[in-house]
Amino acid sequence: MSGNQRPSSRVSGLTFAFLLLFLFPLVLAQGCSKDKPCATGCCSKEGYCGTTEAHCGDGCVANCDFKLGCDASNPCPSGCCNKFGICGLGPDFCGDDVCVAGCDSKAECDPGFGSEWSEKSGCPLNVCCSKFGFCGVTKEFCGNKTVTHKTCSKDGYLSRVVGYYEGWSTRRACNQFWPEQIPLGVYSHINFAFATIDPETYEVLPADEADVPLYERLTTLKQYDPDLKVMIALGGWTFNDPGPTATIFSDIAASEEKQKKFFKSLVSFMSTHDFDGVDLDWEYPEADDRNGKPADYGNFPKFLANLKSTLDKTPGRNELSITLPASYWYLQHFDLKKLGKHVSFFNIMTYDMHGTWDRGNKWTGEYLNAHTNLTEIKNSLDLLWRNDVKAEQVVMGLAFYGRAYTVASPSCVEPGCLYLSGSVKADCSYETGILLNSEIVETMTTKSLSPKLYKDAAVKVTHWDNQWVSYDDKDTFKMKADFAREQCLGGVMVWAISHDTKNATFTKALAQVSNRRIIAQRQVEDQDHITDTTNYDTCKWSNCGEACPAGWQMIPREDQWRNKKDEYMLDTTGCNGVGFRSWCCPPTKAPKCGWYSFNNGHCESQCPSGMVEIGSTRNGCKSTEFDYQAACCTIEDDNGNELTSMTLYSTSEWAASPHCDTGVCSFKGTTMPDILVQSGTGSGGVYCMPGNVYKQSVYPKHQQTERKLCYNKDGKPPKWDKCQWHNNIGLGKGGQRCWSGCPDDTVRVAMNTYNNGCYARGGEAFCCNANYYTESTRLSDDLQNFQDAVGAWIKDPGCASSSSSKSLGTRDSKCDRDILVFHLAQILTSGISSQEHWETLAKIWDDVAVKYAHLAAKTIMEYFSSGDKLMGAPKVFAGKVLDQPNTYDLMIAGDKNFISCDEDLCETLGCDEEDEALAKRHHQWEEQRDVLRSLEKRGEEIWVTWECEDAAGKFDIPYRKHGYPSRSTWKANESPVREGISYSDKEQCANCDVSERQITRKERRNFTTEHIVELQSIPKFFAYLVKNSMCGVDCAFLLNYFTQEVLVDPPVLPGGNNFKTPADRIMESLGSNELRENFRLLDEFLNELKGKLWVSDIKQLNARMTNIFNAKDVAGALNMVRGVVSVFNYMNLPKVWRRYKQTNILVRQELERIQNAYKAASSKDVKLLQCWDLFLYDLMKSMAGESRQFVVDQLAKFKNDWVESKKPGDKDWLAEVQQVQDFVEGIEKQLDKISINLKDLF
Repeated sequence: MSGNQRPSSRVSGLTFAFLLLFLFPLVLAQGCSKDKPCATGCCSKEGYCGTTEAHCGDGCVANCDFKLGCDASNPCPSGCCNKFGICGLGPDFCGDDVCVAGCDSKAECDPGFGSEWSEKSGCPLNVCCSKFGFCGVTKEFCGNKTVTHKTCSKDGYLSRVVGYYEGWSTRRACNQFWPEQIPLGVYSHINFAFATIDPETYEVLPADEADVPLYERLTTLKQYDPDLKVMIALGGWTFNDPGPTATIFSDIAASEEKQKKFFKSLVSFMSTHDFDGVDLDWEYPEADDRNGKPADYGNFPKFLANLKSTLDKTPGRNELSITLPASYWYLQHFDLKKLGKHVSFFNIMTYDMHGTWDRGNKWTGEYLNAHTNLTEIKNSLDLLWRNDVKAEQVVMGLAFYGRAYTVASPSCVEPGCLYLSGSVKADCSYETGILLNSEIVETMTTKSLSPKLYKDAAVKVTHWDNQWVSYDDKDTFKMKADFAREQCLGGVMVWAISHDTKNATFTKALAQVSNRRIIAQRQVEDQDHITDTTNYDTCKWSNCGEACPAGWQMIPREDQWRNKKDEYMLDTTGCNGVGFRSWCCPPTKAPKCGWYSFNNGHCESQCPSGMVEIGSTRNGCKSTEFDYQAACCTIEDDNGNELTSMTLYSTSEWAASPHCDTGVCSFKGTTMPDILVQSGTGSGGVYCMPGNVYKQSVYPKHQQTERKLCYNKDGKPPKWDKCQWHNNIGLGKGGQRCWSGCPDDTVRVAMNTYNNGCYARGGEAFCCNANYYTESTRLSDDLQNFQDAVGAWIKDPGCASSSSSKSLGTRDSKCDRDILVFHLAQILTSGISSQEHWETLAKIWDDVAVKYAHLAAKTIMEYFSSGDKLMGAPKVFAGKVLDQPNTYDLMIAGDKNFISCDEDLCETLGCDEEDEALAKRHHQWEEQRDVLRSLEKRGEEIWVTWECEDAAGKFDIPYRKHGYPSRSTWKANESPVREGISYSDKEQCANCDVSERQITRKERRNFTTEHIVELQSIPKFFAYLVKNSMCGVDCAFLLNYFTQEVLVDPPVLPGGNNFKTPADRIMESLGSNELRENFRLLDEFLNELKGKLWVSDIKQLNARMTNIFNAKDVAGALNMVRGVVSVFNYMNLPKVWRRYKQTNILVRQELERIQNAYKAASSKDVKLLQCWDLFLYDLMKSMAGESRQFVVDQLAKFKNDWVESKKPGDKDWLAEVQQVQDFVEGIEKQLDKISINLKDLF
């Protein structure tokens, strides 16, 4: 999927070759001469073109040396050769009566030849079948047929922005990228690339143990962005490379039993690590060059159907996406129609369309072409549209990296010029032909380069020296995002987020152009205050003949003209004889309402003071008078408090009637200058005088003038919103023209029962959404707790210590370590929360600056975000700051009193160079003296002797140490270089963590090739054998058998060597230039220290510590102690311990082989294997025990010697004491790490 896992852009070159060969005409034209030769064939003396002897033999006048395209002895490259020497397919070329060679060839598709002449009737992906029988999409295949596809506005929304995050990005040599650097609110989905699948059990497993903590750091982002989904990606380009995982997808897809195992593990994996779904990156089904199988095409949709069914049964972990190639060559193996039924969306990889794989391909060639461009992207999408893929399911790929080349000529750098090879490897990506966008930015900055935009392709290009790279940036992202929207796509996808700059330049650029539709959700963890929104329901008229909404109340009349006490507010206006309307209010405090005023038929429409008009009727009013009865309600209760159910009615006001055309909204001093609506009958039954409007199609033709409802259009809620006239809602009867009802979720604000043909036929209603809510803000409980905890911690930093000796009863209850760690981690990673929220957190935290000036929020955030500090999870770093505030305050300040452990300890304390010297040498193996097996120069082996003493005397036992790769000879793509091991944070003395990452060539001088089972083990084992009589070994055995060429036809060792000397086989098992898979590149001081601890050379370590203390080198002393813990952290790394066990397995196999061979030769027993196991167990147990005691003893010295009372008034001394105390406390918490799992040695 990534730049170094490119999908092929392979096209069917044979298709074009066939076209060229088959364009020869079957009938050659007349009209040639010596001066007018044939375009094809010979010209006969009669002036005819042809290829027979009559044309090309005697009498030929032109092109007489013409050779046929094929014949029986010169068959076509592909296809059939007919007797006329023409290559082609179908009956005219392959029929028994015409074919002379290649007669079994069949067309790729059937253009009308018939099924017996074609492999298939149609083409994959519904592409066109040419008249020659080949599949394609260009004009040569399709003629004038084109693919039609709907288009959308480029201003529309993208539903998805998907980004892939590479787990290995944190282990690059430089430009590492951590989850906390991903800006929030940009991506809808983040896919962690990749997990793996066990080829034996079909379990989903981390691809690397170092990925596991990254899972949590990535999924934690969901706490701050509730709209985000984090998925696990499985597969990738290399997953289908030759090896144990090459056919896993095919195997699972073909077997429901294997699917069940896979599904069970996958669901458990997602639940354990909080993933929301899975992305399958199968590259590629059915394709034989990618280890696909013929059954994949049919099996894949069934597999996905079963997978989706399983995921749908999980609690919200059912997102399922798959990647699609952009090339026809691979896409033809996907049954898109069936797959689309089961996936949430497709990620189409519209990048890597060109690369160094184009070299030697006559259809593409080694030309400078951008690896992603809109023209080819459109062609790729056309393949989807041919197969009825829904556009909203398609997510288009974008690249955060560039494809780069070394050009053939620095003077020719335009597209179409030639390249020689991929680009020079950069330090961070360290891959030929690839540059991360972060590297491109750095290159352009340092070399002052300006890119060139190619608008048609929507790509940028820059070049320098003989290097050339194409890439995308904010300008081309916009072009491609616009294109995606115009194509109505469901979104865009990025490979890979982790190629970005540390400031996330390209993600931020994508955010500006993606226009993703984001569902607003409350983010409790990321708010300074909680804003509570209260929505208020508004009183409204029911539709004719309908009751009030469930739970609402009918409102009684309060006016003096009511007929009885419990009479309710009802109205028949516009109902046309179908029941009546009820005035309905929500179950809150109700208004007082009435009809004003009947006045014995002399109606007066004036609402009493404190009331507003909510309806009207002319029922009961004298026809010769033009006033009406107004339905009026109060807007406040008896105590003057707002009645929220009536508030909206006070935001609008009716203008004058019955001379409605004279009424105005806009006049001096008004607060309601705008017209919301106009109606001939106002709120329902108002009478407006007729005006000058006539409508011939309605009755009566003479229309009334319209009364205006005034409001303020610029006003904030409460306000009438999204209003619309309706004339077809509610109950009615035959012949009725207008129905005066409103949708259930709206309120009737006005009604027309006269104009537009509604007279005596019902009415039409003007219906609005009642947009009324209030917001109240209160301080977040979470932030208040944080503020309280910060205050308590400032008073007593020990209250939040992870190892505080204070009882719970004596701690300040407000000093909550979890709250402090959580919010300090947010401060450290400012990008994961809003700027406003970060500033609020910072303001609370900055109270610490009174005591620790350099722990202020901005300062500590900038420190954490710089360099490789992000290697530690933010919460881990936050916890260390809380435990050691004095040390971190001095460290961040760069204070002269800060004790830094970032020093070259080999230079300070000395390291043994013997192994490095040995690593530069190679064997000249006896059995391979004349075989050149490597281009590396081989030196002589190193012979050493061990003095053996037993009852027979003293003897020198000679054996040789085998040469192994030096730190400088490892290749950049080999595991030890990609996973070099050193301190996670060398500067901070109490940080004993080690980590793996790619190391640069410059850094190698600080590393050493490390034997996990030390070379010193062998002489110590010799001594153990001779000392313990149960082993049956004496000096004579070692001298006369173990170190002699005595083994008969032993098997070849891993790596290819085949020694016959027992000692050589044992030493080879520990590692050599040939057997190299178990080596590690380790920090050279840790390698030195491990060697001392391995052989329990504690006496020498104590002597070194004495010298260090005497020299008052406190940093050196701290480093020595911290290094011991780090050695065990190194040995317990899963990858290291696995290699230890692999080495031990080889040693044990050889020891068993040697003792069996010795018994066969001498009939004597030696217990080499049993004694090795006992020896190794004792060695490891002693190593761990003595190492721990060494650390405990040294910590006791620190406690005794570094006390404030020695120099109570010396600020420098006090600063040193505080740091040493922090160090002691920090190391004491890590003492349990000085251990070896003795149950897992063999």
